[in-house]
Amino acid sequence: FQLGMGLGPLQAGLAAAPQAVGMIVGFVLSQVLGLSRRTMFIGFGTVAAGLTALIVLMTIVSVGLTVWPLLIPLTLVGIGMGLAIAPFFDIVLAGVHDNEVGSASGSLTAVQQLGNAVGVAALGTIFFTVLTGTAADEAAYAHALSTALGWAIGLIVLASVITVFLPRRARDNAEQIH
Repeated sequence: FQLGMGLGPLQAGLAAAPQAVGMIVGFVLSQVLGLSRRTMFIGFGTVAAGLTALIVLMTIVSVGLTVWPLLIPLTLVGIGMGLAIAPFFDIVLAGVHDNEVGSASGSLTAVQQLGNAVGVAALGTIFFTVLTGTAADEAAYAHALSTALGWAIGLIVLASVITVFLPRRARDNAEQIH
């Protein structure tokens, strides 16, 4: 947002807000839909749809893109993330004994943060490897970002495939491990 579109720090932060709000909506929706693999698949599909919309948008409008057209795709990405993350934590922690849930939750959060850092580094490397041109070259930024987002969609598909190996849903309170 700052280098590619020339936004200031405040504007760039506000431009990312729809994704954050979307995550909150996704977390709420995951409670309505149920904390299950099905909800995770819906979330992954929604993230992929949002990322695909961003790629299409940047392909069509590679120069002069403003923040407003990004509103819907970024919101979709956020909603999908909320739909996928909430059931994941519930399903994974359901297989842990009650007296170990605190430690497992902390470990799971740490692994999630590590995954976030590695993902940002990997996609950032792809972005900057593809990026050619100068900081003022919006088309080069759009192309590099579209390429990195394409890889992100591939990772979302991989996550969907791996999700098949998780239990269908978290355990009910009556099924708690003792």
